[in-house]
Amino acid sequence: MGFSSSKKTEEKNINKKIKIKGILYNKINNEIIYEGELIDGKCDGKGKYIFETGDYYVGIFKNGLREGKGIQYYKNNKIQYEGMWKEDKRNGSGKYYYENGDYFIGFWKNNEKVGKGELYDKNGEIIKVGDVTDIITEEKNYNINLKDLIFK
Repeated sequence: MGFSSSKKTEEKNINKKIKIKGILYNKINNEIIYEGELIDGKCDGKGKYIFETGDYYVGIFKNGLREGKGIQYYKNNKIQYEGMWKEDKRNGSGKYYYENGDYFIGFWKNNEKVGKGELYDKNGEIIKVGDVTDIITEEKNYNINLKDLIFK
């Protein structure tokens, strides 16, 4: 029995992946696209990933994908979304900030708002609370009204 136990430990150590801190570069322009923990050359653990748009994500990765708690920023360093991620998509509770400063607090599944939520203006005043389908309609109406005001 001692041999069997020892063999399992040995196999476990062989299969154990080593986490390192490192930097990944864009092959075309040699700019940094990721800085953080890596396993087998993939983002895995805490890190920062910079998208081609200039937006960036700071948080947890698993197997090269956003996973767990993290914050995505617009390129101007304002927060875009802070909350939970699963397989590179918004999943679970979170807060989404629009570029105009308004924000939505609620739940996501596969990057889609689900269930109930709250929509606030940039000053923290409630615009709408309730079912997500009503909030999405309110967002569309709100954006349409703003465009009407600008172009009249």
